[in-house]
Amino acid sequence: MILKYLKRDDCYSIDYKTRKSSSVFLNDYLGKTLKHQEWNGFITTFGKELDNVDNYHFFSAYQIIDTWFFNELPNEDDRKKWIDKLLYSTKVIWYAAKAEDEGVGKQSSIDIFMRLNSGKIRLTNAELIKALFLHYLGDSSHAEVRYLKQIEMVQQWDVIEHRLQDNEFWYFLNVNACKNDKATRIELIFDLISKKSNKDNEFSTFSYYDEEQDFEGYWKKINHCFYRLLEWYEDDELYHLVGFILTRKISPLEKLWRLADGKRKSEFKQELKKQIGQKLCAIFSTEDSEKIVSFDRLQYGEDNYDITTVLILFNIVSHQENTTRISFYNYAATQWSLEHIHAQHSKSLSDKQSWDTWYDEHKVLIESDDIPDKDKPLLQKYLDAWNTERKKSSANETKSLKIYEESLYKIVEEITEDDVHSLDNPLCQDSCRLN
Repeated sequence: MILKYLKRDDCYSIDYKTRKSSSVFLNDYLGKTLKHQEWNGFITTFGKELDNVDNYHFFSAYQIIDTWFFNELPNEDDRKKWIDKLLYSTKVIWYAAKAEDEGVGKQSSIDIFMRLNSGKIRLTNAELIKALFLHYLGDSSHAEVRYLKQIEMVQQWDVIEHRLQDNEFWYFLNVNACKNDKATRIELIFDLISKKSNKDNEFSTFSYYDEEQDFEGYWKKINHCFYRLLEWYEDDELYHLVGFILTRKISPLEKLWRLADGKRKSEFKQELKKQIGQKLCAIFSTEDSEKIVSFDRLQYGEDNYDITTVLILFNIVSHQENTTRISFYNYAATQWSLEHIHAQHSKSLSDKQSWDTWYDEHKVLIESDDIPDKDKPLLQKYLDAWNTERKKSSANETKSLKIYEESLYKIVEEITEDDVHSLDNPLCQDSCRLN
């Protein structure tokens, strides 16, 4: 149909074994369809005998072909180049469904077609961009030079993609990747440079590069972008600053990428610390004065964003003091809950190891200065009694646990309701953490 539209109907002919009218329509009526925008108007002019679903689809496809060439290739010289590419630079994969010694029925043909075409993975933006760059990169009359540039790009591409497949690196940059991971992770870099995302148009990133001309220049930008992100990851201070900001959604990666432009590393670090400082001021400052820091602003409840932010920052500082790193991959891959010793919403523990940990933590709590000395012996007695029953899987286990908890909560209830939910709850200082 395309060749017929381009006046090259001498290249191919087609016949239909079961639908003779299709051949007639393609040979005698296809060119006449462009005089009619609507199918009903065409049928009214040329007769009801042509009105069938196959001819309707031929009609619709020919309208689309005409629209595309009118908008994209209105010039005859451009159309000639396009025809040459189609005829002499295009190959078709033909799957022969019929063996030499046996026929293939209609249903078998349909089954083969579905097996070959169903469930295939669609091309990603990155794969389309890779093909685009390889086609134009090093566009030179010297074939060997062009080939060497293409080989170099493929090797660099593989290095970048392989490095981004490291989950510690990937989740540091993209904490939400568990929910929306990319099949080809280098696509993140293309998105950063193009300033586009795939929210509105699935292939908006590819469209951005398809409109460009300086492919060698853009490939240099892609490499520069990658090594900047790698520098953030390999520098411990930048790793924690950037990771904290991304994890707590203080700024998106795109904004940090623009912020780093034209700045020395030390200047960039100061900008990151400034953003974190502004977030902490918003969390801690009182209504009376921005300079007064009050832990009373942090209250445990339904929305624990602020208190979780402080706890993560505390963990980061602890890692920095010990010259270790917090794992943003573990953070992203784990379902966290926030609880303290007076846990109104804690879930029942379901395995022996969890109960062992719970027992050890309560032993530490009882021995701490937060429990009055006069209450320690009785609490320890009740805790040990429950632990003994637990190990025996005794029927009295639940009763023993209830006795211990009620005794502990009598002490806890002496704390006011506000104190129970605040970060500086004396019982919470040793046990308030991310679980």
